[in-house]
Amino acid sequence: MHQHNSEAMHRMVRSNITVYHEYASAFEYLGLANQNTGDLRGDAFFVLRSLLLPLECTASVPRAHFDCSNPEENGTSTNVVSEHIVMVNTPFGTYARCNEDVAHQSYSCDCGDHPSPIPCTSAAVGRADVRSRYNGHAPAPGDPCWAFWRLNLALKTGGTWYSTLEAGECRADLARPCFWRVLRNGRRIRALCLVSRVRGAIEAHNRTCFEACAQPRNASTPCYIGCAMSTLLGAAAATRAVHADEGQGMPFGVIESVWRAAFSPPASGGCPDAGLLATD
Repeated sequence: MHQHNSEAMHRMVRSNITVYHEYASAFEYLGLANQNTGDLRGDAFFVLRSLLLPLECTASVPRAHFDCSNPEENGTSTNVVSEHIVMVNTPFGTYARCNEDVAHQSYSCDCGDHPSPIPCTSAAVGRADVRSRYNGHAPAPGDPCWAFWRLNLALKTGGTWYSTLEAGECRADLARPCFWRVLRNGRRIRALCLVSRVRGAIEAHNRTCFEACAQPRNASTPCYIGCAMSTLLGAAAATRAVHADEGQGMPFGVIESVWRAAFSPPASGGCPDAGLLATD
């Protein structure tokens, strides 16, 4: 390794983080290069907000159309969710939005505001606070209930998102500072199994509401979505911001327990294995 590279690396602080990643299995060859991941709370937000898509996708706003065409959000029936322990060299940088590049059948990342993206200028691992990210785009009075529910899910879960650019991956052949490396790949489970278990926990918390729906198990109906959100967030969450310290809705600890159980070994009741990734 070159001397300037060694000096730069010594100025960094190394730590390990556990992250989760939902993706289409066709892109497994990319690993975590040019990908977005989250800690448990951050990725739980990603999973829970997908419950809103049947309502959101009927809206005529640009952001809704992006969410509805995003295969990571609407591919629950075929997607995989994986767990990884990643070594990161900090300080963290700007969070990059990494999405499928349909033209090249790969992934690409950009920085800057969503309407006006710009190229990312740093290969450092990006970090974003979910609560702050959504609190800065609060709905206005009179906006649809799904917009308030999306905000309130972020306020409920909190959590952190990360971006890991290919240019920052640590490899043996590099002669420049690097920022991240996968230390261990954990379990890979089907998103459908995880989401089904999360939905089951929400339903069990308020069976009376769900049973009053004409189709109690149809997660695409307004009645089901309304029950799920009022159970998770409290009744007021459809029309205003509900902060975590208000104690509304079911405790997030219930979702966390279900999540951890889903990633436990199948012999211990975890979701079936979607296959193993190679480890170092």
